Amino acid sequence: MRDILNIGLNLFLVGVVSLMLGCAPKYDLENYNKPAVYWYDKILKDISKTYLDDADDSFISLRSEHSRSLYIEPAMILLLKMHMNKDQYKMANYYADEYIMTYPLGDSIDYVRFLKLKAGYNSMLHRYRQQSKLDETVMAVEQFVKEYPDTIYIHLANDMHTRLKMSQHQFNLSVSELYGRIGKPKAEKFYKKKAENSSDNKDYKEAKTPWYMMLFEEGHF
Repeated sequence: MRDILNIGLNLFLVGVVSLMLGCAPKYDLENYNKPAVYWYDKILKDISKTYLDDADDSFISLRSEHSRSLYIEPAMILLLKMHMNKDQYKMANYYADEYIMTYPLGDSIDYVRFLKLKAGYNSMLHRYRQQSKLDETVMAVEQFVKEYPDTIYIHLANDMHTRLKMSQHQFNLSVSELYGRIGKPKAEKFYKKKAENSSDNKDYKEAKTPWYMMLFEEGHF
């Protein structure tokens, strides 16, 4: 009787193992121990189909299985740009930071740093709610201009800096006017002074916020 139970138990265990193997993801079995070029080609295919999540997974496989592959650097830049194109700035910053950490002396380091600045600039949808991010981006652009004065992206960076400084000026001026309306002269004077110091160029017209955004952006009622 005991032998029959043991045979039955063994058959049951074999059946369970077979079932588990049958249900295991085919992806892991089919894509195990592939060369680096396979993963790079898969990244390109995933991107062509706009499957960025799959492309990210393929990059992880490429980097984990071939940590010294020459395909890693171009894959990072490509994924950085694709995530930017999809307004996925957190992932774009991830690839930018990974590139900067991995290839601090890489041939494309100034390009990647510029793309990181551009991602920060483009991610600021509401300047009146993101003062700290605005200030951080201004400092990052100034640091970039200082470190890479001869880069081919210097004029784009300077243009970005001018726009950001004008936004700072307009923000501080708006806050100053708000404090003036509610009768707080010290705060009004403080932000007016900040507005004067935030931009050397005063000869510009304030950008008009659409009426449907005024309540949220300008504090109008």
